[in-house]
Amino acid sequence: ENETTEEPKIPTVPTTETEMLQECAKSIRAAFKDGMTRQKIRLLMPRDGQLVATDEDWPGGIMQLYNVASPLTRNLIRRLNDAVPQVKEQRLDESGVDGISLWLAQYQSAKDDVSAFVQPNTEVMDSVAQVCKSAGPRLVLMVNPQWRETADGYDLLGSKEGLLGQI
Repeated sequence: ENETTEEPKIPTVPTTETEMLQECAKSIRAAFKDGMTRQKIRLLMPRDGQLVATDEDWPGGIMQLYNVASPLTRNLIRRLNDAVPQVKEQRLDESGVDGISLWLAQYQSAKDDVSAFVQPNTEVMDSVAQVCKSAGPRLVLMVNPQWRETADGYDLLGSKEGLLGQI
């Protein structure tokens, strides 16, 4: 017998918004199928025809990021199921300047509903906890959360005792 083995497919980085959303939706569905009902998503942001990280220079700050991230999130949650959901957005930042919202995708069957927080920060953790509790086994996403998860050199120095920790 002549048995052929396929080479493993090397993953590629998406270069367009459409590719990014397709790959992200595919990954979310696979993780959800494996029981991951709470997921954190980091999306690149389209700007000037390219996908760029959120830590790049954004002259308009958090609101400029929000104005890109919110429609991306809406488009992403629409790709998570073959059916077409009703979608609605609820702003969570009382001041209107923090760029935080919650997108809800409601499907014909409530078990398929999806909640997606856009740029949540630590000030809305009570809302996140409440939505997660009420969602039960349904999918809840946090898209581009606005908290630091790694320490840079300054953070590491600041945690030291003595003079370095005082700087």
